[in-house]
Amino acid sequence: MGDMKLAICIPTYNRADMLEETLVKSLEKYAQRGWDLYIYDSSTDGSTKIIVEKYMKKYPRLFYRHIDSSVHSNLKVYTIFEDFGRLQEYEYIWVCTDSFTWSEKLLDTVKNNLDLNYDLLLVNYRDVERIGTKVFCDYNELFINCAWHMTYYGATIYNVKTMLQEVPWEYLKARYCIPERINFSHIAFCFEKICTLPQFTAKHLSFQPENLCISPIKRNTSSWRNDAIYIFCICWPSTIMALPECYHDKKLAIRKHGINSKMFLENNLILFREDGIYTYDVYKKYKKKWKDLTNLSNLKLEVIALLPAKWVWILQFNYFYKSKRLEKRIAKFATKYSHIYLYGCGKKAATYIQYLKKENMGFKGFLVTSLQEGKTTFMNKDVKEFHTDILSDPDMGLILALGKRNTQEVTNMIKETGIKPKCGIFVE
Repeated sequence: MGDMKLAICIPTYNRADMLEETLVKSLEKYAQRGWDLYIYDSSTDGSTKIIVEKYMKKYPRLFYRHIDSSVHSNLKVYTIFEDFGRLQEYEYIWVCTDSFTWSEKLLDTVKNNLDLNYDLLLVNYRDVERIGTKVFCDYNELFINCAWHMTYYGATIYNVKTMLQEVPWEYLKARYCIPERINFSHIAFCFEKICTLPQFTAKHLSFQPENLCISPIKRNTSSWRNDAIYIFCICWPSTIMALPECYHDKKLAIRKHGINSKMFLENNLILFREDGIYTYDVYKKYKKKWKDLTNLSNLKLEVIALLPAKWVWILQFNYFYKSKRLEKRIAKFATKYSHIYLYGCGKKAATYIQYLKKENMGFKGFLVTSLQEGKTTFMNKDVKEFHTDILSDPDMGLILALGKRNTQEVTNMIKETGIKPKCGIFVE
């Protein structure tokens, strides 16, 4: 098959800006490795199609498929599985979300494992149990350790010849594509299939979190969040309990999601409480289920639910205090300069922008070390490439909105210029 070994498939719906950001950051990486990218779009307008067609002119290995907007995301995934299983043009397919981009290191590791003929490759960028890189030959062991992580699009790469052939799609749709299970029907497909294989191997690839970049635009487009408690209190347990009896310790697999993903740990429930998603009525409704979903005590769950949303922050005072202190430092810095730029276009930059907005402060735009083709705007502001003449502008305030490693790289780069900055530079 040569360079036709892997196809990456992204289902998307009404998130044209986010998808374009992903394309800009990923297309060249995929092209260099000889991988094809398919966009399965069910948007209600033509904006996503226009963007994809624009990039198709330069990247002939980018393809567009339209799906009716009424089709559920998970049914789009089943459509992808059926399409690629029938055509058998690739050895592997990788279904990814439209909001993730991967590091070069992660992609190289995936590429190096495509010749080893595993049934599954698991891409784990949050290996909280420190499994490490490991081969699983027991499907029940994989189920207990990894089912919780495999809920995410992008976590699993499928072998077309072993995983997508002779699949009872009508049975799977009837059993799992029902309201209380459809959100995890892709998990059900996977574990229904692997327990029928005469031999089974999956390689778990462990990575540090920095090998994944989540679009900061995502925080404003995650509509599922309002339904998260129902999805993980009802749909997740229902799907897992419906799997074949050959899977043991189903309750453990269910509970691991609430804990390992941090969905039902204290900090996340506090955020849910602040947003009015977790209430006392919700606590009471699922009172008998919480013990199967989290390691928090019922007392702690009740306290969080009873506190007024505007006061719930006192349960995480230290975090709140640090955030408020940082917010004030950034605002104080910004008052000193007439031209404010943020260095970086990621999650931290989006957070800092919120701090500035709270203080009714504006900013000019963003700076990056190297401007990517097509990436000239971010959150409706200009993105410019860093130049040393910026350092000589005393009216310039530069806020480094980067992680620790990238902050160090940028500060080292500035030192290496030999220029004594006249601009202001803010470092967290």
